Amino acid sequence: MKKEAMTFSLAHMPCIPCNADSQPVSFADRSLFLTRLPRWQLVSQNGGHQLQRIVLVKDFQQALDLAVRIGELAEHYQHHPRLCIEWGKVSIAWWTHQLNVLHHNDFVLAAKTELLLADFAQTAHA
Repeated sequence: MKKEAMTFSLAHMPCIPCNADSQPVSFADRSLFLTRLPRWQLVSQNGGHQLQRIVLVKDFQQALDLAVRIGELAEHYQHHPRLCIEWGKVSIAWWTHQLNVLHHNDFVLAAKTELLLADFAQTAHA
């Protein structure tokens, strides 16, 4: 299966409601999900791990537009990333704040972000 198809299938998995008793994603699943998200990096931050991706765009307005679209996605799923907007760049980090770990939802939202980025790139160049 192509990586694009694997990312697509991960993006269509459900987000699971999370609470203080929710379990972090297993090491095996984390490794598998990372292979489906080759543009995302696992980074250590604040005593936990986060999924991070930096997206380059042509200017500040495009960075702002992209951040708004990611924000709308986050609001829809009630799962929110850290977004850092700069001229020509948007940094995105997903993790489950409540648990300070990576949860299934973080990988699902990273994959949904990949689909959003593909759509954004097409509309930005249209």
